Amino acid sequence: RAYSSVQLAFYGPPEKRDAELQAALTASQHAVALDPWDAFNRFAFGRALCLSLRFAEAEAELEAAIEANRSFAQAHFALAFCYTVWDRPEKALPLYDRAMQLSPQDPHLWAFHHMRSIAHFRLDQLEEAEHHARAAIRQQYATYWPYATLCALLADQDRLEEAAAIADRLLRMKPEYS
Repeated sequence: RAYSSVQLAFYGPPEKRDAELQAALTASQHAVALDPWDAFNRFAFGRALCLSLRFAEAEAELEAAIEANRSFAQAHFALAFCYTVWDRPEKALPLYDRAMQLSPQDPHLWAFHHMRSIAHFRLDQLEEAEHHARAAIRQQYATYWPYATLCALLADQDRLEEAAAIADRLLRMKPEYS
């Protein structure tokens, strides 16, 4: 239940985001209490904490998830994601590398590349950011988000024609995007 609620906080209706995050926090905290050494429980709790902007607590839970299972690629990605949105993108980069190394065929590989792109963007490493945004959109399960990031990257560099072409692709995927 916890991880489903985390995913619904990302992909579900915006008006239900807070309720889904609360459900994720409650379910994952209960699961961790039942089995503190289960990496997935710690991972789900860490993701919910991160999305609730409780970064230090999220960091501790995600580190515990990695400690419980060092080959859990999603936990490495989740900690990197947390660092990226917590304004610590330099700490995120090696974790994205590790997640991709552990699971090179992961169905969420697009997200690994996308969030790595955002980390590079935040570090003003625009060439690397563009490289990873383009890698993200080449992945089979990519959503509209890496297109939005690539559009912003290109526009930030005054490459407006390229940005407009990416924006057209983005709007074909998500017509109501603004």
